[in-house]
Amino acid sequence: MAAGAWGGDGFVGTIGSNDMTKHAFTHSPIQFQITKDECAFQSILDAFATATRITIVTYNVTEKSTALFEALRTTKARVVLISNIPGRSHSYFGSQADKWKDAAKKQITQYMTLLDPNSFDGNVETWFCFSNHAKIILTDTIGFVGSANFSVASSKNWETGVIVRDAATIAQIESLVNEIKADSVRFLGNLNVDFLRPLALLTQCWKTTQDKLTEACLDELSLALHELSQAIGSSDVLWGECEEEGGPITSHIEMQLVTDLESLIDSSSTLRDYADFDPERMDVGDFPSDAYGDKLEMYFESASQDNSERLEELEEAAKEDLSALKAMPLKLCEQVESVVNIITKAKAIDNTQGA
Repeated sequence: MAAGAWGGDGFVGTIGSNDMTKHAFTHSPIQFQITKDECAFQSILDAFATATRITIVTYNVTEKSTALFEALRTTKARVVLISNIPGRSHSYFGSQADKWKDAAKKQITQYMTLLDPNSFDGNVETWFCFSNHAKIILTDTIGFVGSANFSVASSKNWETGVIVRDAATIAQIESLVNEIKADSVRFLGNLNVDFLRPLALLTQCWKTTQDKLTEACLDELSLALHELSQAIGSSDVLWGECEEEGGPITSHIEMQLVTDLESLIDSSSTLRDYADFDPERMDVGDFPSDAYGDKLEMYFESASQDNSERLEELEEAAKEDLSALKAMPLKLCEQVESVVNIITKAKAIDNTQGA
């Protein structure tokens, strides 16, 4: 397969077969190459398994890039992936506006599905830069800068590029990528779904406590706090350091507030006693044997009075805990809602709605 062999800093070689062509020369520590019918950055893909960080900047990706994305799904490295969305415009106008919007909608949906950080097991950040045309793939030990996108389609074309193995040069290239990242929109996938359910439960429970606390409400509130903790735990890695928003999720949601609410629900017997008591519940079997006719009505009135007094006693005993339960979920709702709003803002990628 090989015509010649590598040697020195200036050797020009050709590697070829019926379905693969590669011309390259090296000038230490950089290898210049031109390829067709093969992956231009295979050596970088091979390094994914041992990499600690991976940076990918690409103009486009394709649905058929399964093998490429499998390499990302199995790596334990911290991955930053920046992509454009071909077909997406800043605005849609003219006689063909609806046609362009429909086409863009399909493309945007495909990209948001393919690049959803939740679909990866590892630590993957996804960013969209709608003015990007650069193609860069880096690990901490080897990098590629050239014309090939992070897609299978690129392997069918003539592509040119350089392979870099110098750590200092790679670090310099990575620092320049930050300029593209600064012009990108962070995509947090479907994280808002993770927060919407506990937010809805918290809101409903808070409204219920304003009227009459029930045992079911406490159970739902406990579930909401559990789901919220899970959402925060699974999302904080994906959220990362959103500098423009002031840090990770835990800088927006007071975890101590979550802990205090959980403790209040679990340990407050006065809350449970109050929530479990139904002032309209009466056991006729406990009435005296002569409880019929006019006397039955009298016994009902007496039992109703006893229940009202008991309810007041329970409410007084739980007064402090009830006050906390009415205030704390509201505060937490406001904090979770702020996170949902930030996520929604970060998801402002599909601009075809109402355009």
